[in-house]
Amino acid sequence: MDMTGEVQALCAAPEPFDLAFIDAMIPHHQSAVMMAQVALQNGTHQEIKDLAQAIVDAQQREIGEMESWRAAWYGGTPVAA
Repeated sequence: MDMTGEVQALCAAPEPFDLAFIDAMIPHHQSAVMMAQVALQNGTHQEIKDLAQAIVDAQQREIGEMESWRAAWYGGTPVAA
């Protein structure tokens, strides 16, 4: 992941900014969910598994919120990861 590049791309994103932010964050969150699911399967410490589950729960909820906002404000379907 090139976080610096992602931030720079977002700073230079065309209007509307909120749409660009949502379209950048949905795949970012989806990646976090995938990484957390790997930690759930492979982690050995319960603290890591607990954190991974919390990440899955929170990120999936936030993905749903952003998809709803995107549909309500801009129509269409969200960008794919």
